[in-house]
Amino acid sequence: MTNEFDVEAFRFVERLIEKEIKKGEIPKKEMPELKGFGKIIDLGQVSNFGFEEFDEDTYLTKRKFKDVNGKLVGLDTDQYSELKDFILKIYNSIPFFQKCNFKTLLDCSFEWLLDVYKNQQACSNFLPFLKDKIDSLTKEYHFYFQIKALAIKDKITVGNVEFTFFSENEIADLYANAKESNPERTFEEFKSIYDNFFGAITAFVKIKGVLERANEIAFREAELAVDVLKLFCCYYSTEKLIQMFEIDYRFNHGSSTQFLQLPNGDIKDSIIQIKNLSGNVPVQLTNDFIKNAKAVGLDTFSQFIKDKKETELYFITIDLIKQLSTIISTHNNYEKTVKSISLFESFCVAKNSSQAKGETILKQKIIPKLFSNKDTVTLVGLIRKHYEIRDKYLHNYIQLPLNKRELAILLEYQRFFILKIIELNKQFVSLADILAYFSIQ
Repeated sequence: MTNEFDVEAFRFVERLIEKEIKKGEIPKKEMPELKGFGKIIDLGQVSNFGFEEFDEDTYLTKRKFKDVNGKLVGLDTDQYSELKDFILKIYNSIPFFQKCNFKTLLDCSFEWLLDVYKNQQACSNFLPFLKDKIDSLTKEYHFYFQIKALAIKDKITVGNVEFTFFSENEIADLYANAKESNPERTFEEFKSIYDNFFGAITAFVKIKGVLERANEIAFREAELAVDVLKLFCCYYSTEKLIQMFEIDYRFNHGSSTQFLQLPNGDIKDSIIQIKNLSGNVPVQLTNDFIKNAKAVGLDTFSQFIKDKKETELYFITIDLIKQLSTIISTHNNYEKTVKSISLFESFCVAKNSSQAKGETILKQKIIPKLFSNKDTVTLVGLIRKHYEIRDKYLHNYIQLPLNKRELAILLEYQRFFILKIIELNKQFVSLADILAYFSIQ
């Protein structure tokens, strides 16, 4: 396989084409004088010239040329498209994706083509060059993501992520390290630069790889760890005064609205109201809370997202975790009810099935197989009640009485349901396997 890739790579060298660089060949586009653009500066003759054209749909390069000894050398659209297909085969066949993203591998491959063209020989074969290049770009990166609306006493580890905070000693050590490159900066100046992080709870994750790929993995790991931790906050989530914690870029900042109310349409009786649409009290996870969470499966969830698998059932289970996290983050308890019913049905009911059939499958095939008799009776009752609430709210916008404690219990059962599916990941790998296990046609 390796030799085939190397041979194919040399064929792309033969397909490189040259274009003359002529002064004035690319006309300057007249720019309108608009405020805010700033002054356009003519930099004169450009050295080491090159250009790339990007696909507006995929954001990947469509064709690419670089200056080699005064000529533009590269691949036009058709040839570059074939190069992308070729590199994609390598990306999927050899575990480059563990360290780099596809664009980085494509850029390194183009660099090898130009080196061979320029020197009229290869300093190394294609795959060894790529491996060496990716290794040279690989570093261990430390990422810190701010977490909003969370208070903790001690550090918490979930998956590959540590929910943490900076102690005064840690800040002092970081300052001592930073002072080596900037001895003039004072401690107060240093703290002010990183104040948003030093005073916050952060999700800390270490990733080894090329920067672009490390970024992708770090975001995914942090998001998944937050999603898992939320699964143990069912009771918090149903309280109107509590704001569910979140990574800062996913945090809902639109927490209130101002509106005008006119009784009978009369402005003289108008009332301007401000309504809070989400809670204002952060979630507080004490050591006792974490101890109890561990007792009901936190460590199992944590290990599951660490021990990644390339199976259909694994990805379905991850999606269930994300769904339940989204439900728990939904502040409106009626919307939460609608989404919680959808979570069950997304797993076990075909899209063309009726709602009644979905409830029947849950009651007759899934719940009795996963839960004890006592839990089955409780859960079946909760499902029936919340199906009624869901149907009235969804179809007629009627808000039947909703008990927040019962909703929280339903959400906890959904977490136990996912925990059972995690256990079944040890036996099964596909959706077909799991549906056969539950005798679902």
